[in-house]
Amino acid sequence: MILSVTPTPSFYTSLAPLPFPPLAFLHRPFTLDRSRLPRRTHVLSSHVAFDEVLTVGYNTALAARLHVDIASAVCIQGYKGDPDRRIGLVGVLTRPSPAVTVLESIRGQFGAWDSVHGFGDADGGGSASENVVVVALMNAFHPEEVQRVFDAAVSRGWVESDGGGTGILYLTGQAREPGLLAAMDKGMRVVCVGHRVCEEWGVRYLAAEIRREFSGLDVVEVFEPEEPLPPRPKKEKLQHVGKKRKVDDAGAGQSVAPA
Repeated sequence: MILSVTPTPSFYTSLAPLPFPPLAFLHRPFTLDRSRLPRRTHVLSSHVAFDEVLTVGYNTALAARLHVDIASAVCIQGYKGDPDRRIGLVGVLTRPSPAVTVLESIRGQFGAWDSVHGFGDADGGGSASENVVVVALMNAFHPEEVQRVFDAAVSRGWVESDGGGTGILYLTGQAREPGLLAAMDKGMRVVCVGHRVCEEWGVRYLAAEIRREFSGLDVVEVFEPEEPLPPRPKKEKLQHVGKKRKVDDAGAGQSVAPA
């Protein structure tokens, strides 16, 4: 079984030499070129559900690895007009830990990140030795989501409503400036691991679970930067051509259809 975030060149190469019909999984299959697949290839895909539970959204497996108490965690639900869509999890740590310790746990899971904020005086944050009490895993990062995380932590009594969000760490994928400003205003710490990095975490986790469940299956993970999409051709502006009026010598009007 071949697993990849997107159908990159190495994804197709991994399928080609197999002596039997291959099975593949893609998180984002939208650019899949079916003509490059061997005959009888089966491709499974999951986009929204994968984002929901295997990236930095409602990911209980990741939360448990970061020592979040899953039993008492709050589900952040509702996004883009879908009230049932789960976009995050807010939970208290089983034991308050220094911010630098939580940061190292995140590094251990993802290996890298795009940016961190609120971990030192240079970026206006507190000391890295101060404790983190609450971790929020969120795959959306706008001021509204920041407020929902804060309200969830206050409603459970994990932080004080008048104490800001200094004990909260907001873990997400892509940095969004409005969300970051809102989080910094509340004193939260923020880790943005990057869109692709959090997707690759999900692929690794899924591959490990498949190996555990099907010990005789050869599982291959493909991690390769996706090729940039060609720019979309610019649409020519269509000018509206209405009926022209032809005026005769007498001044009377006559409608003439355009050529």
